[in-house]
Formats: sequence, structure tokens, C-alpha cells
Amino acid sequence: MKKLMVCALVGLVAASVSAQDLSQGRNEIGLSGNIKLDEPDPIDYQVDLDVKYGYFVRDRIQVGANVGVSANDLSWTLSLGPYAEYNFDLGERWPNLSKVVPFVGAGIALATAEIDKPTRISDIDLDVDRGEGLTKTESSTGVALNGEAGLKYFISDSVALTGSFDFSWSSDDVFGGSSSAKNILLGLRAYF
Repeated sequence: MKKLMVCALVGLVAASVSAQDLSQGRNEIGLSGNIKLDEPDPIDYQVDLDVKYGYFVRDRIQVGANVGVSANDLSWTLSLGPYAEYNFDLGERWPNLSKVVPFVGAGIALATAEIDKPTRISDIDLDVDRGEGLTKTESSTGVALNGEAGLKYFISDSVALTGSFDFSWSSDDVFGGSSSAKNILLGLRAYF
């Protein structure tokens, strides 16, 4: 429900077209992520981290590279690939919202994962040493498609806080044993 409310808010705000300097030639570095501590069994936690570098090829339009890392008790995922993002301009129509910049983005990445899966007793080699876990590690690699919608709030001319909804789909089970992932990310972006 929270994700639906975030998407609805972004959609309403994004319907119009920031007084912020997001013009051609600027650079952006971004760091965002989340930590989930109340995951369903057998997972105790989930950590997601994204690092982005973008270059504004036109006013409010940027392209760049994204590196993502996800980890929990049983798996880790690494993804790398290009992305594009469009930043809406609210400042001209609503001057009171000049510090708020809605954005949408999309990307494609190569994602790889290692997942520790519990095994049945019949699958285990009888020469297992005492103390070893009863899991086997499986690796998977796939092409991941990513979509993101969110808001940037500029606390200065060169720094913005971000909140976004992120959806990813992959051709293989690279997201903790699943082919898709949904996250609400909080972050920080710097411009130079």
C-alpha cells in the first residue's frame, strides 16, 4: 500500500513539467539504499545499495552508469549497467515547489547472484564435516531491466535528498532467488 501511495504521489507531481540547475553538461553522483530488518523466515535482513554516476546530455535528461549490490542471510547480487533519467521542472508553474524535482528512470544491467539454498539430507555427501551448513550454493546470471520513479528535494544548489520506488526484473533468479525485486530507496545526490 505504501508503494502504491508513493507511485500515486509521484504520478500527480510528475504530471507537470526545477529551478535547480539540471542543465546540459552537469554531472551527478548518487548513493541510495535501504535496510530491511523484518524479512520472512529464513531471512533476517536485506540490504540494498545503489551507486550512480550520471551526465546531463540535455537539460533535465541524464545518462550514466549504475552499480547495485543486494545482500541478505542467504544470497548476494551484483548488477552493473547503463541508465537514463528524466527530471521534471515544477519551478515555473509552482514556484513554492522549486526545490522538489520528480524524476523517472530506466536501465538495463548484467546481474549475477549467489544463493545458498537448503539441501535435503539425501543430496548431501556423507563425508560432510561436522559443523558445515546443510546448504548448497547456486550461481545465476541474467539481464536485468530496471524502472524507477521518485522525488529529489534540493537542500542546496548541489545536494539533493531522494526517495524513489524501484522495480527490477531479470531473465534469471538473481534477486534473492526471484526474478523480480521491488524496493523503496532513500538516498543522496550531488551535482558538479
